[in-house]
Order: sequence, then C-alpha cells, then structure tokens
Amino acid sequence: MNRRVKQHFEAWKRIGAAFPELEIWLVDINNRTYQRYAWAKLAKGV
Repeated sequence: MNRRVKQHFEAWKRIGAAFPELEIWLVDINNRTYQRYAWAKLAKGV
C-alpha cells in the first residue's frame, strides 16, 4: 500500500483532505480478518 501512496502522493493527499472520513479496508478472506486504514493517515505515514 505504501508504494501506491508514494507513487500518487499529491492526489492521495487531496483525496484525504476532501474526504477525511474515507477509509480503506484490506480484507483477508482466508483468515476472515480485515484491517481498516484512514486514507489521510496513510498519506501522513509516507
């Protein structure tokens, strides 16, 4: 995920600013788990 954020950093930041509640959910169907990531926080972590 970090690679994609770095590649499209400016657009990623703008989307996060426009939609602060936006999240990405990564779902592992084999283990029946998921991880939630706030869009804006992913951009800050890069």
